Amino acid sequence: MDKSRRNFLKGSVAVGTLASLNLNANQIAANMANGGEKFVCSICEMCSSRCAITAKIVNKKGVFISGNPNFNSNKTSVCARAAEAVLIRFMTNKD
Repeated sequence: MDKSRRNFLKGSVAVGTLASLNLNANQIAANMANGGEKFVCSICEMCSSRCAITAKIVNKKGVFISGNPNFNSNKTSVCARAAEAVLIRFMTNKD
């Protein structure tokens, strides 16, 4: 391998980029083993407030809904309807 200034700078940029992305190999491997876990931002339409929400998705199913902290209107809180939306979706006795 050539020990030139150019190769040194390319290596430094690569290391700096990886460090800034804060890649955590253990967490990535755990997410892949668990079928993946991700957070999806959306808007709740269970009532007239239309709150901004963040849904936690595990194995392609919503498991938890919380308020989107990036919005000033509701911060991390949601109404009772939004909090129960995940349970309502997977209820077996919908009579």
